[in-house]
Amino acid sequence: MNNISASTSDSLVGSLCREVYSIRCRSEYVIKSIQTTKNVDLCSRLDLELKELDRRRKEVLLTAEKLIKEKYHDNLSLEFLIELSRRYKLST
Repeated sequence: MNNISASTSDSLVGSLCREVYSIRCRSEYVIKSIQTTKNVDLCSRLDLELKELDRRRKEVLLTAEKLIKEKYHDNLSLEFLIELSRRYKLST
């Protein structure tokens, strides 16, 4: 029974880690695009996307912190997820 629970939570934490990495990669691309574009409308849309990516990053961070408090899973992997989420703060 514990193996099923550990496998499920491993999968959850792994998925969240991949999502944070995806957010980081997309954010880097959006930031570069904002810095190089001269189109004001495009810049506004990219800025909105960047804010949405940051909102999602913060949401993942809060989820990981909540899981630690609820002792849902091995703290080491959750602490790794928290570190990934905190490490990359989005800015232009």
